[in-house]
Amino acid sequence: MDTISKEQFKIEFFKLLKDAKNVAVISHVSPDEDSIGSVLSVYEIVTEAVPSLSVRILQTGERIDRYAVFKNFEKIEFVSDVADEIKDIDTLILLDAGQYYRISKFPDAIAQIPTKICIDHHASTPDMFNLKYVDPTFSSASELVYTLLVGDANLTPSLSRSIFLGILGDTGHFTYIKPEQSHIFSVVKTLVEKGNIAIDEFSASYAKISPTVFTVVQELMKNTSYLEVAGWPACQYSFIPKMVVAEKKFSDNDISSGSALYMAYFLRMVKDYDWGFVITPRSTGDCRVSFRSLPKSVNVRDLTERMKIGGGHDRSAGSSFKKIDHDVDVEEALENIKMWMQSNAPLIQ
Repeated sequence: MDTISKEQFKIEFFKLLKDAKNVAVISHVSPDEDSIGSVLSVYEIVTEAVPSLSVRILQTGERIDRYAVFKNFEKIEFVSDVADEIKDIDTLILLDAGQYYRISKFPDAIAQIPTKICIDHHASTPDMFNLKYVDPTFSSASELVYTLLVGDANLTPSLSRSIFLGILGDTGHFTYIKPEQSHIFSVVKTLVEKGNIAIDEFSASYAKISPTVFTVVQELMKNTSYLEVAGWPACQYSFIPKMVVAEKKFSDNDISSGSALYMAYFLRMVKDYDWGFVITPRSTGDCRVSFRSLPKSVNVRDLTERMKIGGGHDRSAGSSFKKIDHDVDVEEALENIKMWMQSNAPLIQ
């Protein structure tokens, strides 16, 4: 947790923007509701506060059209890698992530941006920033944006909806909230009222999935397996073979959406299997692994950080085995995880 006060962060944030000319608002690869909600929120805040600024929203990866119902979504530039787009950028605002590698395959290029600002709620140690506010006690980056930069006074209906999107997503529709996070409900009350939000209608406006995404879920159900390694709690995992991705023409977004649904509804739900992961190949040649766990089981953030493949939350972490001289397949990724587990002890929390 950062020592800078919320009030001081806001002052320093807008002070840095006064000296900026070309700003990029960015979040992590494979964006979720919180990353989309937080970048749209900050874009609206910054462009309203400093109209003279040139502000771009950059996102590595394929376009995700289901969020098109939110204000300024059309401003998001989905690109092959944000590092290709930052030549003239003098100020980076990074949201829902604290490490350069989570937004680009070329983290050294990101490090060269003169001014870097971070707002994040993950416990992983962040990279170097001129200004940062990292607090894992918050439910989401979107809640942090509300607390640090908005408050009730400047809350518009569109801003309410973008922030609510992020909070709803990262709390699992309020199922992941801990007692010490109960303050979120007063924030939600304000957002629902200001945004005129009926939660069921709100969710239905962007939550529909395609038949292809449903097929991804079916494949993950079919490939569900169980793993036991001495010294570790038993885990559940699933995967999609690369040949199936090619055969069924799954896009990276299809895989991300289907994996998220499988993890939300089926991973950690089988009795005696309180943690697990999903392995999926990507068009880049990388292999992505998403981990989930229940309390009093494996701390998956610790696992991914010690393996040096990713990071995230104690109960929810993302990672990748990166392509170097060959595409990484599911079998290779699974074997690497097994071998690491056999040589290391879990952190149970």
